[in-house]
This record gives sequence, structure tokens and C-alpha cells, in this order.
Amino acid sequence: MRRPPVPVRTGNSSAKAGAHKKSFLIFCAVIKQKQLQLKYMAIATIKERFKTKADAASQEIKELLKQHGQKKIGEVTLAQIYQGMRGVTGLVSETSLLDAQEGIRFRGYSIPELREKLPPAKGGSEPLPEGLFYLMLIGDLPTQEDANEITSVLQRRSHVPNHVFDTIDALPLNTHPMTMFVIGVMALQTESNFSKEYAKGLAKKDYWSPMFDDAMDLIARLPRIAAYIYRRKYKNNEHIQPNGLLDWAGNLARPFTRTCQPGSN
Repeated sequence: MRRPPVPVRTGNSSAKAGAHKKSFLIFCAVIKQKQLQLKYMAIATIKERFKTKADAASQEIKELLKQHGQKKIGEVTLAQIYQGMRGVTGLVSETSLLDAQEGIRFRGYSIPELREKLPPAKGGSEPLPEGLFYLMLIGDLPTQEDANEITSVLQRRSHVPNHVFDTIDALPLNTHPMTMFVIGVMALQTESNFSKEYAKGLAKKDYWSPMFDDAMDLIARLPRIAAYIYRRKYKNNEHIQPNGLLDWAGNLARPFTRTCQPGSN
């Protein structure tokens, strides 16, 4: 039986293959660009939600002071002053309240209530810190998607420049961990968005924007700095790299609980 002829690739088919490959590469580039756009949209979304809430609260406070700014809210005794201002109303705090009987409340919720209402970590039963952070920042209970969005934002902002580690390494090994931590945080000043914008002549009404970015950057980078200090001081300088797929608490706990194996990360 005669075998069927073997197809021979011609110059025309090679050109088609090259065109297909080029189209595929363009498609991949477009997808990557869209993914980057979505990432930046997530950051803007959190920031815009915060600004909307903050603007509304600012207007409410202005109206309150306009109508009741001269109203007295209590009296202060000499004993209260000498006893650490016990029982004296000194400021307004909407994010948390510490009660001697009930304990601390965050945005009006007790810790047992938050354990029930905040979205849990994947595969676990305890709430994610990102959920609590969202509640403190925005004032609303987050959905699972909201908490995941905070996780994603913090993951993208978590890179720590090498000079921060160099600064920590310059300290004697017997330096207290908190001293190392403070110095590591201070070394991040070079990355300050506020510092750069202020030098350009930032208007006072816009201070909040780079300060927001600095706060998010700092929160995102703290686990990396803390882990580096711990591994340097107590684990023979054997470091474990962060895992980009873990949430904020996961990357904080990972270097404290894992044993560094040769070739592992």
C-alpha cells in the first residue's frame, strides 16, 4: 500500500506561521497591558472610595462646628488632670473606642462581632487583616472582593529597596530588633511620595494624596522589613523571600514559621 505523501512546508506556510506567532505575541502584550491597567484601577478605586468618604465627613464636621462649635461638652477637675486625664473627652475618634468594660471596638464592632462579619482567609476561619483595614479606612464592612482588593494593592506595593537592607545590615547584630525596625522604616524615607510632591510645591489641600500613598506603601513593606530583621538576628541571616501569592499576614508569618532549606525560597 502506497504511503500518503508527506506535506512539505513551503515558504508561504512559513510566512503564515511567522504571522501567527507575531499575532500571538501582540495578543499577549495587549493582555499584559490590560492586566496592568486593572492593577492601577484597583489602587485608584480604594483611594477614590477613601476620598469620597473623607470629603463627606469633612463637610459634616464643618456643619457641626458651624452650628455647635461653642457648645460645652463637660467639665474638667484638677484631679482628672493629675490622673492622666481620666474620663476627659479630649478628641473624637471614629475608627476605634476603648471601653474599660467592653474592651476595644473598631468602627462600633467588638472583636467577637468582627470575627463573624469580616471575610476569612482562604481555607481558614479567622478574618483577614485586610478586611479590618478596609473597615477602618472606608468605614463599611468589606466583602470578600474588597478584602482581596486590599491584598492585591499591598502585594504590589511591598517591594523594599536594597539600601534599606544595607542600612539594617550596617547595625551590630546585638542591636535591639525594634531599633533595627525603626531604622529600617526611617530608611524608606527616600521612597516618600509626599517628600517628592512637597518639594515640587504641593498645595496644602492635596497633602492627603501622597500621604495616602506613603501610608499604603509603609503598611505593605512592614512584613518584609520585620521578617528580614528576625531572620538576620535569630536565624543566622538565612532569609526566606516573600511569596507574592500570599496575603499580608501570610507573608508576615511565613519567615517566622518556616525553616530555610538549601535552594528554597
